[in-house]
Amino acid sequence: MGSLFGIGGAGFTGYKMVRRVGELEEFKFERMSEGCSLHMTIAVSGWINEEREDAFRWAWRYLALSEEQYCVRYESKYLLELGKAMNYLMSYVVNYAIEQALMDTAIGGIVSALAWPMALLTVANVIDNPWSLGNRPVTLLGFSLGARVIHKCLQAMAKRKGCEGIVEDVVLLGAPVNRSVNDWKTILPVVSGRIINGYSKSDWLLKFLYRTMNIQPWIAGIGPVENVSNKVSNIDLTDIVRGHLDYQHKLREVLEAIEIPVLPFTAAIVPVLPLENGPASDDSTASSRSHSQAT
Repeated sequence: MGSLFGIGGAGFTGYKMVRRVGELEEFKFERMSEGCSLHMTIAVSGWINEEREDAFRWAWRYLALSEEQYCVRYESKYLLELGKAMNYLMSYVVNYAIEQALMDTAIGGIVSALAWPMALLTVANVIDNPWSLGNRPVTLLGFSLGARVIHKCLQAMAKRKGCEGIVEDVVLLGAPVNRSVNDWKTILPVVSGRIINGYSKSDWLLKFLYRTMNIQPWIAGIGPVENVSNKVSNIDLTDIVRGHLDYQHKLREVLEAIEIPVLPFTAAIVPVLPLENGPASDDSTASSRSHSQAT
């Protein structure tokens, strides 16, 4: 989890875990913007629909929260299987009762395979010096399983010393995590700003996904997280998100609804830069800006 905020010294852009950690097969940061800034954004997708180079960046193509934005590319093999299974399920269920469709589809097995190879839960142990970004504020956004990854990251960091307030804001959309007050209170010290829980009361697919993981029925992605803290903001997205797949298909609309800056539909997508220059510390970022202004 610490890897989300810096890899000792050189920054994390282009960082790739070459060796397996636990059951994690793939983990890489991909740049989504050209700029550098004091504030940075990291986005985590919950599934992908195609095996293509920009599969993880595509969902977030309209995100305009900061000049420096990254997405996490991880476990693409499983996330592609999950995306295909969910799309198949949604078309299959038209002709069959939901319960029968759930039993017949392979989605349960796929989700079970994904639930804990999310050894993004153990990535923190790979990094010797994960806090190389100084005091730069970072915002984390994720939908579906991506939101779960972030939530687990925060829980892992909460157990470490010196992680207080290291994350500025967190946006969890359709999060397959329980609404336990204790679980959410645990992550509060890590976040200095807001924690947004975007949910849809009509997301029956999310209910099923978490039933396969033996999680309690009280899921953050289908209802408000209450009695935790003023830091936690609950936003009902039911009018936009009629089903779980809408978190990807309507992501731009969802981001607008929670007041996250987005690009207009007509905006050209900025080509992704080569992954040579990763996030620097706050001092070096300020220094480069001063040099730019001087020239």
